[in-house]
Amino acid sequence: MVRATRSGRVPPKRAEPVEDPASDSDDDAPVEISSKKQVSSGPDIVLAEAPEQDDGPTLYEQMRAKKSETETAKRVKRAEKKKVARKSKGVYEVKTKQTTFTVRTLGEGVSAPLQTTVSFREQLLAARTEGRREKYPEGMRQRQAFINRSK
Repeated sequence: MVRATRSGRVPPKRAEPVEDPASDSDDDAPVEISSKKQVSSGPDIVLAEAPEQDDGPTLYEQMRAKKSETETAKRVKRAEKKKVARKSKGVYEVKTKQTTFTVRTLGEGVSAPLQTTVSFREQLLAARTEGRREKYPEGMRQRQAFINRSK
């Protein structure tokens, strides 16, 4: 029994495949291939065996020895460029070819907190009154009192 579609048309019949008894062999069937790694009996490409040499170090060992020689030479050269001498506890003197530095460590080298040795008030007053003549003696007393307050 053939069913009609909504539009009233009847779909065409499908052609049945013709089976040939000779085509039933497994040669025509597709081959199944697994996506998992397959264990093979040996490598696909046969490599030639390298001759063994016991004459000397390998290339890697030669490169490593050369690198260590250059590093030691650089270390010696760097040590020659600057010399560090300990003057006292926390105070070091660094000498290079051109300059000399005194280095103090924060823990031991700087024992007392740094305080200013310059009186800014005195410098300011000297800059303001530079080149002037004091005409009145009471101005001298005020100036001396101002300087004494800053000390």
